[in-house]
Amino acid sequence: MSLYAYLPYEEAAKVQHDTGVLFHYEGKEVWLFQSTNINSYEREMLKKQGLGRFKCFSCGEDMKFVAHNKKNNYFSHFQRKECTLPESLEHAITKLKIYTLFKQAGYIPRLERVFNTIHADYNPRADVFVEAISGSEKIVVEVQGNKSILPNTVAKRTMAYAAEKIPTAWVLILENYFEQYGGTTVTEVIKHNDGSFTNEVRALRYDEDSIFTVSGAPKSFSQLMAAYGYVIAVNHEGHFFLIRQDVFSNSDVYRISRIPHENLVEVLLTTELVDLDYHYEPKTMKEKGFFHGLAGFDHELTEELMKNNSPTAIDFELAYQIELERLKSEGKLDPLFLIRQLKEVREFVSRDKIREKYSAQREKMNESKYRSGVERFNRNYTKLLNVKTYMNDLMVKLIQQKEEQEELLYMKVYENTINEWNSRLDEKQIENMQLKIRLKKILSELEQKALNIEKYIETRTQEGIQKRQMILAEIDSLQDTGGKSTQRAIIEVVKVYGEFNKQTNKELVKSLKQIKNVYSQEIEKQKKKEEKKSIEQLRDEERRYRETREWRLF
Repeated sequence: MSLYAYLPYEEAAKVQHDTGVLFHYEGKEVWLFQSTNINSYEREMLKKQGLGRFKCFSCGEDMKFVAHNKKNNYFSHFQRKECTLPESLEHAITKLKIYTLFKQAGYIPRLERVFNTIHADYNPRADVFVEAISGSEKIVVEVQGNKSILPNTVAKRTMAYAAEKIPTAWVLILENYFEQYGGTTVTEVIKHNDGSFTNEVRALRYDEDSIFTVSGAPKSFSQLMAAYGYVIAVNHEGHFFLIRQDVFSNSDVYRISRIPHENLVEVLLTTELVDLDYHYEPKTMKEKGFFHGLAGFDHELTEELMKNNSPTAIDFELAYQIELERLKSEGKLDPLFLIRQLKEVREFVSRDKIREKYSAQREKMNESKYRSGVERFNRNYTKLLNVKTYMNDLMVKLIQQKEEQEELLYMKVYENTINEWNSRLDEKQIENMQLKIRLKKILSELEQKALNIEKYIETRTQEGIQKRQMILAEIDSLQDTGGKSTQRAIIEVVKVYGEFNKQTNKELVKSLKQIKNVYSQEIEKQKKKEEKKSIEQLRDEERRYRETREWRLF
């Protein structure tokens, strides 16, 4: 099942394809299609006429378009076969989500970026290739849900990107990659008022971590944990997790904690270059098709794809809304701090192993030198024994003196090395203490800023309530004193924005403005009417006065 496929240019010309994109593939022009973008017209044409035997970008074999609905359409091979690039809907959506997060963070991501290697038959295609707008920061993100992937394949891809000085971050799809796993949920024993106990399962909080247990883990998982010490994972619910080695355990124990969506980009960017051994096996056919354009392609996301409601798809939008709601009542662990702590411990353990290795080599060297000296002494002793007896005692003293000097020299070098290591460890502890003090100070400042923000929000909320009450009171006053035009304006505003008590402050301001305009016009008309009436009354009185005067004159 794949999200992408292509049609040869000649075959695509038989049907009017509105959603296809002209693309260069293996030196030829083809039409690139995304299954979730194919419109209803194209879908009906494909069903009725049977046109469009799509091709797989990976193996070149024929594929068919499988139409469920716009959100769940996909391409599938006509015959079940092992393809080198099967892409599930979960894989495609996860890849596009990571692409979106990097693009929103101001980076330049590309999908299906192809890298040339020194091997003619191997050109790996990165799921997401990211580079900074300014600077040389680059990273490849590989989404993996295939539990049967071989460690040699993981190493080969990682080293292909490392040859370009680009680190590779691996993101695992939990349900697809592991047969069974545990740790994303926590079981709690609840005691009730009647004295009974029940077990309740809840989701892992954002401010806690748990033991990560797994059965049927692929060998590639142990390979990644040994190389990096941690790995990023995502489940079908759309939540991201950090799986890491337990820094306080000497065995293969892993811990898991949640990564908020807003922290995923910075966590992926902490990925460092690693060195993995792999065995290259030439292939008779290309493992993957080769895009003529090495830069990959930009992808304009659609809301339909990212809000997929399929039971097998990943709804990242719903997961993000749940995350925001939970973070209102839960704190969150700092994934960067956990990764930094893990790297420091791994670095210390690595130095300790190197120190043990050098010590063993030094002891072996001393033993070899000692045996060599004894053998040399025995040979010289045998030769000189027949020459002179008194030379024997002199030779023994010289050899003993030489051995003592060498032993003292080796002991001095060993003590100096131990003292140097202890000094470095003391400096590291001082640095860690200073770092803790700085972090404590930063935490205190952040807490104070949070309090100030809460006070500011509370003040703004009270001001909004008072303003709302004043607007409602003014509307009531206008409603009581206004005439028919004002009443009609009030009815029109309610039709547009709803009842006043349900309107937002912004809508109330607009409503008041409209009502006041009508009320002002109504008052102005009333004033003019009263002025007109007063003028007519004065004229009437003047007329009666003149008539009365004339009558008196007569």
